[in-house]
Amino acid sequence: MDDTQISRMGDDVELPPEIDEPPGEAPRGGRRWILWTILGILLLALIAAGSAFAGYNSAIEERTRYQSTLVSGEAANQYILTQQDIALANYDRARQRLEYIIQIDPNYPGASDQLTFVLTQQRITASPTLAPTPTLTPTPDFRTRDELFAQAQNYLVGREWTPAIDALLVLRKNYADFMPVKVDGMLFVALRNRGIDKIARQQDLEGGN
Repeated sequence: MDDTQISRMGDDVELPPEIDEPPGEAPRGGRRWILWTILGILLLALIAAGSAFAGYNSAIEERTRYQSTLVSGEAANQYILTQQDIALANYDRARQRLEYIIQIDPNYPGASDQLTFVLTQQRITASPTLAPTPTLTPTPDFRTRDELFAQAQNYLVGREWTPAIDALLVLRKNYADFMPVKVDGMLFVALRNRGIDKIARQQDLEGGN
């Protein structure tokens, strides 16, 4: 063959197409897009989880505050009723209320002290002791009603319970129509506080009663 024939044969032969990348290997741009998609999904999942956790904590805190408010209100209401029971000498009912208050709110102010006082009163009333009948003839008291009332007030302010009681008893005996409600209230305060002092300070249960 001459060169002319070889050149013609070469023109008739088809060459295979050019291959830029090996078969089976994804383009680099496609791999990056998949990676960013996965990262975006993970980021959204983390944000959703964080939001759910924050919402859960907020709901728990709100419920805790609501329950605390209910407990405080119930304890305050029961404490007011307890004071009324104590004033009426209904110590058993007062004890039940105070035990309930301490159960729902152990740190409620004054509840423990009031419970101690109520228990003491219950022990006293459970075994009353009769006071001895005085045999001495009392000395007549010639003080006026205004003098007796003023002296009783001064004794109460100075926490001198026995002189206050004596003055008020004389006032109520000699001047029964002189402010009876006020005098009885002052007498109750003096008797109650003298009893508490004897029980708490002198450990004298019988004298306090």
